[in-house]
Order: sequence, then structure tokens, then C-alpha cells
Amino acid sequence: MNILILGASSSIGAAIAKYYYKHNLILSSSNINNLESLNEELKNIGSSSIELTEIDLSKNKYEKKIVNKNIDLIINCASSTSNLRNNSQKIIEYKHHAYVDLISPLDLLKILTKNQISKKSKIHYVFINTVISKIKSPGNEIYASYKILQFEYIKIFKLFFKDSFIFTNIVLGAQFDRKKSTTKLERIIKKIDIAIKEQRNEVFFGVE
Repeated sequence: MNILILGASSSIGAAIAKYYYKHNLILSSSNINNLESLNEELKNIGSSSIELTEIDLSKNKYEKKIVNKNIDLIINCASSTSNLRNNSQKIIEYKHHAYVDLISPLDLLKILTKNQISKKSKIHYVFINTVISKIKSPGNEIYASYKILQFEYIKIFKLFFKDSFIFTNIVLGAQFDRKKSTTKLERIIKKIDIAIKEQRNEVFFGVE
């Protein structure tokens, strides 16, 4: 299976990459240098098919080779606002956040879905976010609003493309922390894997 992980240098992205190390991995980050240590870790545990690519969601910029690839699964862990409270955001960065958390992931999904339709196969899009995206907690409304908008647009995309892609929305009950014990991390990722295999529309679970 060919798996594209957006935001692979994030805590959750790196943990997912390690779980799927036996598959063909395409790891993306806005800065490819951020993926070097993860690349080495994956090689050390036996991964033999890893491709690193720079996908700058803030500029809606993708490499042509990625757009034309046969991708079975996209796991979107990227966000520029998940760790930012409203009062810490800078006015000059509003376009940056709009592209990372809304526009670029939708554009990429649209392009890749069209490619897969021409190949008569479906792409599975997995959207990972935190519970804040559901409850609009005070001070985090911008992150929540972007995620809600993205979720609603994906539903429209599914109608437009006549269910030509599979969509799974995964809501974590808290911020994902790479410092958690290996056992706890594995339990979290296994839950994500089950949701993907069962092609569930939406799943919510707490982070231990």
C-alpha cells in the first residue's frame, strides 16, 4: 500500500509512519530537513520503501511526482493552528493558516481523487485532529473553525465525486504527545489503524 503522510514530522505523523513502516511510505513536511531523523529511525526498524518530499501546504505547492503517484491512503496530520491560541496568532499569518488548515489539503485531495478515478481505484483520506475541533473551546475557535470547514467541504467533495474516495475523520481526545510511553503510543495508533481498516466515517477516542 502506498501511504502519503502530510505533517509526517509532527508527533502523531512520526508515530503513524513507524506503525506502517512495512508499507511504501511517502513522508511530507514543509521542510524536508525535518524528516531526516525520522527517515533514519524507519530504516533502522526495517523500512525499505521511504520517499521524502517537501509539500508546503502554506503555499499550496506540491511536487509533480507526488500528484501523479498512485496513492492508496492519505493521512493528514498537518496543522499550523492546533497549538496556537487565538491571541497568539499574528494578523500577517492568516493566509498561511488558511492554506495549511483548509485550502491546500482540499486541493490535494481533489487532485489525487481525480487521478485515482482515472485509474479506477479509490483513495482513502484520513483526517486526524483533536477534540478541540469539535467543541470550539475558548481561545481555540480558529483551529476548530478551520477543521469544521474542512470536514464539511469533504462531505461536499464526496457528493461531487460520487463517493469516489473513502473518508475517515479521527478525533483524538487530547493533544498527541510523542513523550508518552511506547506501549501507549502503540495502543493509540492501533485504534487509528482499526478505524482505517473498517473504513469508518468518524471515530472519537481519548488519549491515555
